[in-house]
Amino acid sequence: MGYRNYLSKINKSDYVEGKSYFDYEDDIITELYELGKDVDRELVEDLIVISDFDNDEETEFKIIDIESIPKIVSYYAKKHLNFLNSLKDGTSERSNPKKYIDDQVRRWSEPRIFIYDDFKGREKLVSSWEYQYEIFDLIRIYKKFDSENNLLIWTGH
Repeated sequence: MGYRNYLSKINKSDYVEGKSYFDYEDDIITELYELGKDVDRELVEDLIVISDFDNDEETEFKIIDIESIPKIVSYYAKKHLNFLNSLKDGTSERSNPKKYIDDQVRRWSEPRIFIYDDFKGREKLVSSWEYQYEIFDLIRIYKKFDSENNLLIWTGH
């Protein structure tokens, strides 16, 4: 499993079967989204893999089906729901309900959240590592991805 995991794309006309793309020197791979560090094996094993080019235990390169994105969204939703249930049940190791609510109130009270000009000219909708917000960008990628002309890539390195 890679240290950081990404969704990227390559144009089908630029893709050469059997070529190694681990070095990214060709500048033909476009990063779409960083999924973060140390993604669970459960998620990786649920991807719909078309071709797998892992070259060692630390580097992954998989061409995946676009229908893998709803699987990632579902996985993230489940992770967030588990977190919320752990807050409700008092079993969360990371936070407590009051702290979580206070953090959300602070975040949504910031005037900066309503400055829509910040979004002009940028693809990414959200700048957060929280699962419930990452889902928005994953859905954006899913809806906009041109699978007729591009291949979707999962990388971990």
